Amino acid sequence: MISVRRFETDDAPSLANLMREMTRFYGATIDPALMVADDIIDRARTTDIVVAHDEGALLGFATFASLYPVAGLLAFTYIQQVYVGSH
Repeated sequence: MISVRRFETDDAPSLANLMREMTRFYGATIDPALMVADDIIDRARTTDIVVAHDEGALLGFATFASLYPVAGLLAFTYIQQVYVGSH
């Protein structure tokens, strides 16, 4: 069964693989020397990330931010990235 939950640190290696797949899909590359999993963990402190998984296999992810402009105005959620892997 597919479920969605907040990113956890243990997801970082699988999420790094999905992000590398995503960049290839868009025709870009990531330097193999970059520590993508470590960067994800660092950025997850200030970026909201949710992951979709099925019995431990990471299937996709989304990054988002909830923005609160000023008092009296409605808050909204800005979705930056949504990606579902090819496997």
